[in-house]
Amino acid sequence: MFLPSSNIRLSLQLLVSPLTEAMSVNRLEALSFVDHIRLQFENEPTRYDDFITIMKAYKKLRSVLLSNLFFCSLPSHRINDLEAVIRICELFLEHPTLVKEFNAFLPNGYRLEPSDRMEGDEAYITLSTPDGVTVYPRDYPRSRSGSGALNSH
Repeated sequence: MFLPSSNIRLSLQLLVSPLTEAMSVNRLEALSFVDHIRLQFENEPTRYDDFITIMKAYKKLRSVLLSNLFFCSLPSHRINDLEAVIRICELFLEHPTLVKEFNAFLPNGYRLEPSDRMEGDEAYITLSTPDGVTVYPRDYPRSRSGSGALNSH
């Protein structure tokens, strides 16, 4: 396993807390998964940066929810469980192994299943949530456009 420098390791440890809070995954597994993502997107650094941004925004929301059980509205840079999962679907759409591995870090009631596609078929991810089953990207047409993603649900 790759051992990042101490500065990177500290950043990763702060980042993985939303991955380990309510799940049966330890910090080492979460750090290893984040490093796996970094290696997977080694030639696409913006995709790795997008992953880090999603997890940071999700961590901010989790911190607010844990410290303030009552709140009126959240700033737009914070995202909820479903938004984080949809953004991860967008990033991992062409990486079914990462999709399957990410299931270990999902909140209770969430499950991702990548398509078993043949050559030439379009990739999709079946997303099971406490509210039902949807398919990414079919049910989230605006999420692949970049800005304004996720406002359709």
